[in-house]
Amino acid sequence: MSCAAEAFPSSSKAFQVLAYLIQHRDRVVTKEELHTQLWPGEFVTESVLIGCIVKARQAVHDDGTAQRELNFQLMLGRALAVVKGFAAPDAGYAYARARELCHQLVDTGQLFAVLVGLREYSLNRGELHTARELAPACLPLAQRQHDAASLMRAHFGLGSILYFLG
Repeated sequence: MSCAAEAFPSSSKAFQVLAYLIQHRDRVVTKEELHTQLWPGEFVTESVLIGCIVKARQAVHDDGTAQRELNFQLMLGRALAVVKGFAAPDAGYAYARARELCHQLVDTGQLFAVLVGLREYSLNRGELHTARELAPACLPLAQRQHDAASLMRAHFGLGSILYFLG
């Protein structure tokens, strides 16, 4: 955090936001959670919160471009799968790029959705062994989300692949 220390003092809220985001980097942190954890019982406008997030991103030299591309690729993969079919190569390329971006950003919040997309793409292309390799990686990500629907989707995906493999 040496670059952060140079950008702003450790007593600032922007530094606290950065520290909190680093501490919880294994999952998505909402603005509501930041507000509750860092400004308990205080009224804080959304612009103040966003300002702190912007300062924190600047401190680690993140302009948000990769995150925007990740969001775009994930939405593109979903749209292409629906329009062109779940086995469409373009959808597979979008999901593959999204996976690269997740690893670059160390973003596991969206990695679940990306892996599910890649798993469905591989399954629909008949690439069962590739789908089988992707499916188990979804389980721990779904468990970290504390979301029953995601966990069910991860188990169902793995079960479907195992069924087709025999």
